[in-house]
Amino acid sequence: MLFRSRFATYDYLAIRLRRMFTRFQGMILALGVLATLLGLIDDEVKKTALHWAVIVVPIVASVLLAVTGRRAVGQRWVMLRAAAESIKAEIYRYRTVQMAAEDSQASQPSAGQRQLVSQLQAIETRLMQTEVSGSPLTPYEGSLPVAVGRAENGGYGLGPLTPDRYLEIRVRDQIGYYHRRVRRLNLGRNVLQFVAITAGAAGAILAAANREAWIGLTGGLSAAALAYLGLLQVDNTIITYNQTAARLTLLARGWQARGPAEKADPAVVDQLVTDCETALATELSGWVQQMNDTLQDLQRDQEQESSPGEAARNPGTQDASTP
Repeated sequence: MLFRSRFATYDYLAIRLRRMFTRFQGMILALGVLATLLGLIDDEVKKTALHWAVIVVPIVASVLLAVTGRRAVGQRWVMLRAAAESIKAEIYRYRTVQMAAEDSQASQPSAGQRQLVSQLQAIETRLMQTEVSGSPLTPYEGSLPVAVGRAENGGYGLGPLTPDRYLEIRVRDQIGYYHRRVRRLNLGRNVLQFVAITAGAAGAILAAANREAWIGLTGGLSAAALAYLGLLQVDNTIITYNQTAARLTLLARGWQARGPAEKADPAVVDQLVTDCETALATELSGWVQQMNDTLQDLQRDQEQESSPGEAARNPGTQDASTP
């Protein structure tokens, strides 16, 4: 129960932070476009209300920038997601490889259980050395199990798994998740690219109509759409998901092609789980690295945008202090 509870806590918090982070970043980009639009309209109509709106909108965007920066929402989301997936991997490895060879009714903790506890402690130790340690980690209070062991084996989610059952609830479920995410990411990519292209075409039309002042709006809208697309690392994620899904599919097919004697061999089962979990861990570590790099670039760019005056006064100092 402890292992599933830890996974559920980190998984739930990661989902909340991901939603908060993507919404905040979307709002920041949208407010930037809105500020440009309001400024252009204000030049045309000269209304007091619009003048104040032009002042307030950038301030709101700055507040959102400060909130996301100080609370490290993006960094905490990535670290919690990595910890949750690592715990999930250890649980499935224990249930399929180690638990099958042990008496689950033993009164004393088995070697596999001790190793599982040790792995959990190592994961939490690494997690507590990140920005996550400075924020609340309220335990998940919903119904269990969550994602790990969806009510199979009596509903406890920590029973032993046969290799076929492991492939069904771990590998094929993950493959299905990858395919669903790829479809959603591809749809979002198409929409954002359409917005960017349409905004660029509108800018060309405005230039032809001698409305150069409004080109800044279309350029800002196009840049915001592409920036949001880059922030989510959609292209890289789609490639990685497709590659990992293909690798897991080959591993599942390879297992089905084995004979009964091989399937009963603990070493072969161990190799199957190792290969599958290695494929998943490779995808996870690549995603974590990509997101960390993206978040560092985003933080640096937003810090520069939030203090243009200081950057103008001390351009050399800012470049030297940038990690």
